[in-house]
Amino acid sequence: MKNSIQLAYLAGIIDGEGTVSAQTDNRNKNHLAIRISVANSNHDLINWLQITFGGSIYNRKTYKKHHKPQKEWRVTGLDAINLAKSTLEYSIIKKPQLELLVELELLRGFYQKGTPGKIVTPELVGKRIPIVDKIIELNRRNSSQWINRPGWRRLATSGNMVQYLRGFKNETNES
Repeated sequence: MKNSIQLAYLAGIIDGEGTVSAQTDNRNKNHLAIRISVANSNHDLINWLQITFGGSIYNRKTYKKHHKPQKEWRVTGLDAINLAKSTLEYSIIKKPQLELLVELELLRGFYQKGTPGKIVTPELVGKRIPIVDKIIELNRRNSSQWINRPGWRRLATSGNMVQYLRGFKNETNES
């Protein structure tokens, strides 16, 4: 168990530099991707996050010559849910998203003896969608950040980074 100072520090890093996201795949509605990530040009910070809290580190692509190289620390799935539970009491800005990730824990599906993979009922999928949509809504900075191309829907933001998932339509047609 991490100490409260480390968890409070992590909550502050997630609040200021992190992304809390959840997404489903339109082609496979049983798929649920849960992620907490932090991207930063301070590689010592990213390495500390991995050493202290686990997860993976990825190199981020640098698009302009004057930008510093960044690394991204990422925790997914049940590890992300457990991390959300641990940092929830210390979080301020991302607290609503973290609470929703914890809610998704019960909707991840279940294993049944003799059956490969998780069983995800249509009822579970139906309960997931509003929670995932609420996380997406909370991650929006303003309604003008919704992409208006047919077949694309904005998922989450972190700084200037925007992730898109093909296959969803923006039914609210916000601009």
